[in-house]
Amino acid sequence: MDFKAAAESLDGGVYVVSVTGEIDLATRPELERVLLGLPEEGVESVIVDLTDCIFMGSTGLHLLVRTQRRFDRSGGRFAVASANRSVLKVFEITQLDQLFAIYPSRAAALNGDGAGRRRGSTAPEGTTRGRKAGRAADLTSVNSNDGGPIHDCGTPRLREPSL
Repeated sequence: MDFKAAAESLDGGVYVVSVTGEIDLATRPELERVLLGLPEEGVESVIVDLTDCIFMGSTGLHLLVRTQRRFDRSGGRFAVASANRSVLKVFEITQLDQLFAIYPSRAAALNGDGAGRRRGSTAPEGTTRGRKAGRAADLTSVNSNDGGPIHDCGTPRLREPSL
């Protein structure tokens, strides 16, 4: 699958950056160019749509953290859309699911509450948010089909070890 990153401007100062393919060292420059090309003034929301992203390494995480910080300073809302378990696993293992509002689809991110959920806040329904590990934690898999947040659908999550 070829890599592609493109920004789309929607009404009301909303920008959607759609990513297709793998985010790695080879594709970083193109994604960085698109993310840095977003204006800072007048941006209400930035949504990075990873629906068609099949792999994301630390390079992609770094770019997303930098972009999120940039829009935090200007008061904009930043969200990620992805239902791909391998991509979501990267957010959870690094505990960056605590930093980002992660929605299961582009539509869900666009219909978010608009408050721009931040670390330590309660995430809107349909998003995934991690739990702080506090102490040493082990990685376990939780299987749930109860329609809860996406992180409960078989992807790893942190759990306190039992004593």
